[in-house]
Amino acid sequence: MTTPLEAGLAWAIKADKPFFLGQRSLQILQQRPPKQKLVGFMLAADYQGTPPQECHLIIDRGEIVGRITSIAFSPTLNRYIGLAYLKPELANINHSFSIRLSDRSLISATVSPTPFYDPDNSRQKAVTNLRQEVTV
Repeated sequence: MTTPLEAGLAWAIKADKPFFLGQRSLQILQQRPPKQKLVGFMLAADYQGTPPQECHLIIDRGEIVGRITSIAFSPTLNRYIGLAYLKPELANINHSFSIRLSDRSLISATVSPTPFYDPDNSRQKAVTNLRQEVTV
């Protein structure tokens, strides 16, 4: 149901190989616009209700436009974060969308960049630099 292109994994495909299983299918798919895109999302920091679950639907103007693939509470960010497939035209950073819960109520979420924490990798770089200083 999902292609590596929709999941943001095009970097993992070595398209110039002479042959691999699925190569022809991927070549065909690359010529078409993607149907969905994997994005990160966050619930509001003050959200207190029952969180959405995997496979809950994303609704826009009464239409199903995606689904939640994973969600968890981040103690570091102190909020719920997750991944979802959305229609590409709705996958812009800071775009708000609605998630339909099991009780059919709707809650709001916002598309956010991934990685969620330390996107510039500054914490890892600081640790690496510290280790280098200690070993010198």
